[in-house]
Order: sequence, then structure tokens, then C-alpha cells
Amino acid sequence: MLWATHPNHQVQKLSLTASILAFSVALILGPLSYLEHSRSLRPSALLNLYLLFTLLLDAATLRTLWLMPAFSSPMRNIYLVSFALKAITMLLEAREKQKYSTLGPKELSPEEFSGIYSRGLFWWLNGIIRAGAKQILQPMHLYPITKDMASDALSKQFKEKWDASEF
Repeated sequence: MLWATHPNHQVQKLSLTASILAFSVALILGPLSYLEHSRSLRPSALLNLYLLFTLLLDAATLRTLWLMPAFSSPMRNIYLVSFALKAITMLLEAREKQKYSTLGPKELSPEEFSGIYSRGLFWWLNGIIRAGAKQILQPMHLYPITKDMASDALSKQFKEKWDASEF
């Protein structure tokens, strides 16, 4: 509404369109987040990347609004609150859901619960690195491997590929 009443018509057209689009995406974000969290062990990579990139772009927009005197104080304040809410949403979306899982820690590796930031920075390995710094690691200290990486599954795949090859 603030963009619609802005006196500069060139700024008004593009900014109004962008604001309407951002508002409609924000309405879609809630149900998408719920569906993603109810059906996946990991946080949503799509939502996290979207929030990260738009947060970076919103930071540049917010900086511009604060540096240019042509924009009103209520407009700056609304963008600041919107930026803060988006940052909080990004942090909440990035949280791992391991404590909400019905499966025990012995059944799944922390990697299977880690989001895009944790996997990209190998943050999920911090627990085992900390344990290895305090004591000598034994096989019982290591994380379980995923079922598709277990030796019985891999040996079956290898045998099928070996039998299918013509030597």
C-alpha cells in the first residue's frame, strides 16, 4: 500500500509489482514449509536456498531504502520488520528435526537429518570430531551408515553389474 501511494511513478510500478509478488510467495511459503516438514527428515533445501538468496537481496534493498531520503520512515520500518521476519524464518527452516524423529540415534546418522547448510559445511561431523578429540574412536562411536551404502546392498548391486558385463 505504501508503494501504491508513493509519488514517484517510475519507482511505484516496479516496486508495487515486486511487493505483490513477494507477498504472494510469502503466502505460499507457509503451506509449503508444513508439507516439506511433515514428509522429510531433512529441512527443505529449496526453501532454505530461496530464503537465503532473497534475504541477501532484501539486505541490499533495505540498505538502499535507508540511504535514500525519498523513502518514508514507515516504508523503511516495514521493510526492516519484513527482513527480520524473513531472517527468523530462515533460521527456523534450517533447524534439524532429529529431536522430533521417532527413530533413535543408533538407527540413523546425523547426516540424514542435516540440512543444506550443515551438509555443505560438514557441520554434522562436529559431534564425531569432538568425540575423537577427547578419546580414541571405536566402531561403536561411529555413526551408522545408510541402508543404500551397507555392504550387503552394495555387494548385490556389484554382483548384478558384474554378471551383466560381458568379459
